[in-house]
Amino acid sequence: MEPRLCHSTFVRIVSALLGVVLLTSCVPSPPKSFTHSTAVLRYRTSDINLSVVELAAALGYLENIELQVVGTVQGGTEAIQSLKSDEIDFSTIAFNGLIMAQVATGTPIKAIAACSGMSKDATSALLVQNGSEIAEIADLVGKTIGMNIIGSLGSAMMALHFQQSGLTPSEISSITLQPIAEEVMVDRLLQGQVDAIWVSDNTKERALATGNFAVLTEDVNLLGSRNTDSLVVSHDLIEKDPETISHLVDGVSRAIEFEQTHTSEEVRAVYFDYLERTNQDSRISAFQHWRSLGVSTRGGLINDRDFSIWSDWVESQIGPIDINLDNFYTNEFNPYHS
Repeated sequence: MEPRLCHSTFVRIVSALLGVVLLTSCVPSPPKSFTHSTAVLRYRTSDINLSVVELAAALGYLENIELQVVGTVQGGTEAIQSLKSDEIDFSTIAFNGLIMAQVATGTPIKAIAACSGMSKDATSALLVQNGSEIAEIADLVGKTIGMNIIGSLGSAMMALHFQQSGLTPSEISSITLQPIAEEVMVDRLLQGQVDAIWVSDNTKERALATGNFAVLTEDVNLLGSRNTDSLVVSHDLIEKDPETISHLVDGVSRAIEFEQTHTSEEVRAVYFDYLERTNQDSRISAFQHWRSLGVSTRGGLINDRDFSIWSDWVESQIGPIDINLDNFYTNEFNPYHS
């Protein structure tokens, strides 16, 4: 059983929470320098999964870093585009296969810590309506699957499920993958606009709590526990201010250690308090059923298999690539790296 915080310890943790500046207007210009005593790091919020960077801020682990919200983001593709256009300084929702594809095609970014994954306590999944005629992957032939972003983790997982189930190329081509915003995906399935939906663990748990849906398959059953998404930044930020990157990864790694050693209730309490303090109360409801980040390594260390497993899928999307894993990630800044 995970250790629980006693009341006094919890009070000390809550009293140490940091605030961020919430901006909802236009995207501000990048800081002129990242060498000031406090670095301002811009990001876009997402309710797909709890943000480990925000959790680090909530716990008081981000030394000399101020977070600045500059909007919202629907998925990893949009987040990486925001990095490329210098609208944000980091993202926590980019799928590792997508990072590989972007780096292979010339995008100057790098993963610096694992920030979410799949495990027995947190796994993406395929959902269908209760009473659906769809009982196995083969029943999806000729059907429509809704997912947040086409060309990201959902697409890669579907390719693996189809292959594992022995579907032929013609059967696979008959299945439609339809992009649907995460916040309305469950409604679209309930309305019968799609036959199944691929969802994150957070959305899955919210959907199952309604009693209207059933799990067709969970991705952890196919791949086991592993990291799937990474904290990613630009090469430019790494080169300009490695000290800030070091502080960022140090805070994130400690936040992951906290999350891995405390109950989901304790983590949610700290996170919700932070959202309230930063005037983001409207986001709390999205995480009421949140269970875990699913990070499988201590402190968010990245390993080769976090990326290498997606190489075939990436090459099916963009053609042959140079599989030099050092190009995609680094553990250089992680204090748990020996």
